[in-house]
Amino acid sequence: MRGECDITLAFTYPGLHEEVPDELVGIPLFEDQLTVLLPTGHPLARRRAVKLADLAEERWIAGCLRCRTNFLHECAEQGFAPDIAFTTDDNLVVQSLVAEGLGVAMMPGLVLSFLRHDKITGRALDPACRRLVSAYVLREHLRIPATALVLDELKAVAARRVGC
Repeated sequence: MRGECDITLAFTYPGLHEEVPDELVGIPLFEDQLTVLLPTGHPLARRRAVKLADLAEERWIAGCLRCRTNFLHECAEQGFAPDIAFTTDDNLVVQSLVAEGLGVAMMPGLVLSFLRHDKITGRALDPACRRLVSAYVLREHLRIPATALVLDELKAVAARRVGC
């Protein structure tokens, strides 16, 4: 840790133990519910929520290493190993592949608030899967007024988002 940034925003998944260095403080901001992306004509696209196991026979598009690790963990918990056809950490590419019918994907709901392909449908998972979005700061930087102000604003924005 070289301290080249004042605040870092990052996410973690429950059940996947990730070490945080002692010199960092994590400030939880909000939980982001994961969704399943389906092509609009998919038979399960009409449902309000989808069970991951109902998609066990589908081809999948997987995301970044951390998301993929969580995805594989969630699938194993549901008793199947997914057929991963594509892997990319580019959310727009994931959406485009789903829109073309090349697979389905599990994606954070936050992504859908700013990127949405018109030929895909996002559905909540049942049971719900979530990730925790947090701000991380060096412990000694908590005393810096500008850093404290930004953290307060991040918490306020997160609280308004949760209230939506």
